[in-house]
Amino acid sequence: MPCLVETFAAHGARVAFIDKDKESGRKLAERLGDKTTFISGDIAEESTIFNFARHVIRHCGSIHCLINNACLSRRGILSDCGFEDFSYVLRVGVAAPYMLAKLFLDNFAPGASIINIASTRAFMSQADTESYCLAPASFSCPAKDETWPGMNSPLGDRSKGAGEARQAAECLSHGFKLL
Repeated sequence: MPCLVETFAAHGARVAFIDKDKESGRKLAERLGDKTTFISGDIAEESTIFNFARHVIRHCGSIHCLINNACLSRRGILSDCGFEDFSYVLRVGVAAPYMLAKLFLDNFAPGASIINIASTRAFMSQADTESYCLAPASFSCPAKDETWPGMNSPLGDRSKGAGEARQAAECLSHGFKLL
Protein backbone atom coordinates (compact mmCIF):
# COMPACT_ATOMS: atom_id res chain seq x y z
CA MET A 1 0.00 0.00 0.00
CA PRO A 2 1.40 3.43 -0.87
CA CYS A 3 2.17 5.85 1.94
CA LEU A 4 0.23 9.08 2.43
CA VAL A 5 2.88 11.16 0.67
CA GLU A 6 2.76 8.92 -2.40
CA THR A 7 -1.04 8.87 -2.47
CA PHE A 8 -1.43 12.63 -2.26
CA ALA A 9 1.35 13.24 -4.78
CA ALA A 10 -0.28 10.76 -7.18
CA HIS A 11 -3.44 12.88 -7.00
CA GLY A 12 -1.49 16.01 -7.96
CA ALA A 13 -1.07 17.53 -4.50
CA ARG A 14 1.97 19.50 -3.48
CA VAL A 15 3.22 17.66 -0.40
CA ALA A 16 5.66 18.68 2.34
CA PHE A 17 6.61 15.99 4.84
CA ILE A 18 8.96 15.45 7.72
CA ASP A 19 10.63 12.27 8.96
CA LYS A 20 13.57 11.20 11.09
CA ASP A 21 14.76 8.79 8.40
CA LYS A 22 16.78 11.20 6.26
CA GLU A 23 17.84 8.74 3.58
CA SER A 24 14.38 7.19 2.99
CA GLY A 25 12.71 10.59 2.99
CA ARG A 26 15.21 11.99 0.53
CA LYS A 27 14.77 9.02 -1.81
CA LEU A 28 10.98 9.30 -1.67
CA ALA A 29 11.05 13.03 -2.39
CA GLU A 30 13.44 12.52 -5.32
CA ARG A 31 11.27 9.75 -6.75
CA LEU A 32 8.09 11.85 -6.49
CA GLY A 33 9.55 14.99 -8.03
CA ASP A 34 9.48 18.71 -7.47
CA LYS A 35 5.94 18.91 -6.03
CA THR A 36 7.27 17.10 -2.96
CA THR A 37 9.36 18.70 -0.22
CA PHE A 38 11.12 16.65 2.45
CA ILE A 39 12.55 17.97 5.69
CA SER A 40 14.56 15.61 7.89
CA GLY A 41 14.12 15.95 11.61
CA ASP A 42 12.62 14.73 14.85
CA ILE A 43 9.23 16.36 15.46
CA ALA A 44 9.71 15.80 19.19
CA GLU A 45 12.19 18.69 18.97
CA GLU A 46 10.72 22.21 19.01
CA SER A 47 13.37 23.59 16.64
CA THR A 48 12.47 20.94 14.03
CA ILE A 49 8.78 21.86 14.20
CA PHE A 50 9.55 25.58 13.81
CA ASN A 51 11.99 24.98 10.94
CA PHE A 52 9.50 22.76 9.12
CA ALA A 53 6.64 25.25 9.56
CA ARG A 54 8.82 28.15 8.41
CA HIS A 55 9.92 26.20 5.33
CA VAL A 56 6.37 25.15 4.39
CA ILE A 57 4.98 28.66 4.82
CA ARG A 58 7.81 30.21 2.81
CA HIS A 59 7.74 27.69 -0.06
CA CYS A 60 4.13 26.56 -0.17
CA GLY A 61 2.19 29.57 1.07
CA SER A 62 -1.41 28.63 1.68
CA ILE A 63 -1.99 25.29 3.39
CA HIS A 64 -5.03 23.26 2.42
CA CYS A 65 -4.51 20.17 4.52
CA LEU A 66 -2.43 19.25 7.57
CA ILE A 67 -2.22 15.53 8.24
CA ASN A 68 -0.86 14.43 11.60
CA ASN A 69 0.17 10.79 11.48
CA ALA A 70 3.19 10.42 13.76
CA CYS A 71 3.32 8.46 16.96
CA LEU A 72 5.25 5.65 18.59
CA SER A 73 5.28 3.61 21.76
CA ARG A 74 7.80 3.48 24.53
CA ARG A 75 5.54 0.96 26.32
CA GLY A 76 4.17 1.66 29.80
CA ILE A 77 4.19 1.08 33.52
CA LEU A 78 4.87 -2.66 33.29
CA SER A 79 7.95 -2.02 31.15
CA ASP A 80 9.19 0.73 33.43
CA CYS A 81 8.57 3.51 30.88
CA GLY A 82 10.25 6.49 32.52
CA PHE A 83 9.54 10.20 32.47
CA GLU A 84 11.78 10.96 29.47
CA ASP A 85 10.37 8.15 27.30
CA PHE A 86 6.79 9.01 28.26
CA SER A 87 7.37 12.71 27.58
CA TYR A 88 9.01 11.94 24.23
CA VAL A 89 5.92 10.03 23.04
CA LEU A 90 3.67 12.92 24.07
CA ARG A 91 5.90 15.45 22.29
CA VAL A 92 5.66 13.41 19.07
CA GLY A 93 1.98 12.46 19.34
CA VAL A 94 0.43 15.51 21.02
CA ALA A 95 2.72 18.55 21.21
CA ALA A 96 3.96 18.39 17.59
CA PRO A 97 0.47 18.24 15.99
CA TYR A 98 -0.70 21.04 18.27
CA MET A 99 2.28 23.24 17.46
CA LEU A 100 2.03 22.62 13.71
CA ALA A 101 -1.66 23.60 13.74
CA LYS A 102 -0.82 26.68 15.80
CA LEU A 103 2.10 27.70 13.57
CA PHE A 104 0.07 27.18 10.38
CA LEU A 105 -3.11 28.83 11.71
CA ASP A 106 -2.69 32.10 9.80
CA ASN A 107 -1.72 30.23 6.62
CA PHE A 108 -4.60 27.77 6.32
CA ALA A 109 -6.63 28.33 3.16
CA PRO A 110 -10.39 28.87 3.56
CA GLY A 111 -11.99 25.47 4.16
CA ALA A 112 -8.66 23.85 5.04
CA SER A 113 -8.62 20.51 6.83
CA ILE A 114 -6.67 19.10 9.72
CA ILE A 115 -6.71 15.32 9.62
CA ASN A 116 -5.55 13.59 12.78
CA ILE A 117 -4.94 9.91 12.13
CA ALA A 118 -5.26 8.12 15.43
CA SER A 119 -5.03 4.50 16.40
CA THR A 120 -7.88 2.58 17.96
CA ARG A 121 -5.62 2.62 21.06
CA ALA A 122 -7.14 6.05 21.69
CA PHE A 123 -10.42 4.32 22.60
CA MET A 124 -9.36 0.92 23.92
CA SER A 125 -7.01 -0.19 26.63
CA GLN A 126 -4.18 -2.68 26.34
CA ALA A 127 -1.67 -3.64 29.00
CA ASP A 128 1.66 -1.82 29.02
CA THR A 129 0.82 0.72 26.30
CA GLU A 130 0.16 3.83 28.41
CA SER A 131 2.71 6.02 26.63
CA TYR A 132 1.11 5.29 23.27
CA CYS A 133 -2.57 5.18 24.30
CA LEU A 134 -2.58 8.65 25.80
CA ALA A 135 -1.05 10.29 22.73
CA PRO A 136 -3.73 9.23 20.17
CA ALA A 137 -6.50 9.91 22.71
CA SER A 138 -5.27 13.48 23.27
CA PHE A 139 -4.44 13.92 19.61
CA SER A 140 -7.94 13.02 18.38
CA CYS A 141 -9.86 15.45 20.61
CA PRO A 142 -9.50 18.74 18.64
CA ALA A 143 -10.85 17.21 15.42
CA LYS A 144 -13.76 15.56 17.22
CA ASP A 145 -14.71 18.71 19.10
CA GLU A 146 -14.15 21.05 16.13
CA THR A 147 -11.98 23.23 18.34
CA TRP A 148 -10.47 25.16 15.43
CA PRO A 149 -13.09 27.40 13.76
CA GLY A 150 -13.14 27.34 9.97
CA MET A 151 -11.47 23.94 9.75
CA ASN A 152 -13.15 21.06 7.99
CA SER A 153 -13.01 17.46 9.06
CA PRO A 154 -14.04 15.67 5.84
CA LEU A 155 -13.56 12.27 7.40
CA GLY A 156 -15.13 12.91 10.80
CA ASP A 157 -15.01 9.84 12.99
CA ARG A 158 -14.50 7.60 9.94
CA SER A 159 -10.76 8.27 10.19
CA LYS A 160 -10.48 6.09 13.30
CA GLY A 161 -8.61 2.96 12.26
CA ALA A 162 -9.12 3.47 8.51
CA GLY A 163 -6.36 2.80 6.00
CA GLU A 164 -4.08 5.71 5.07
CA ALA A 165 -4.58 5.41 1.33
CA ARG A 166 -8.37 5.26 1.69
CA GLN A 167 -8.30 8.37 3.89
CA ALA A 168 -6.25 10.27 1.35
CA ALA A 169 -8.49 9.25 -1.53
CA GLU A 170 -11.62 10.08 0.46
CA CYS A 171 -10.25 13.51 1.38
CA LEU A 172 -9.44 14.20 -2.26
CA SER A 173 -12.90 13.01 -3.35
CA HIS A 174 -14.40 15.77 -1.17
CA GLY A 175 -12.67 18.27 -3.44
CA PHE A 176 -10.05 19.44 -0.97
CA LYS A 177 -6.91 20.91 -2.47
CA LEU A 178 -3.80 19.94 -0.60
CA LEU A 179 -0.54 21.67 0.28
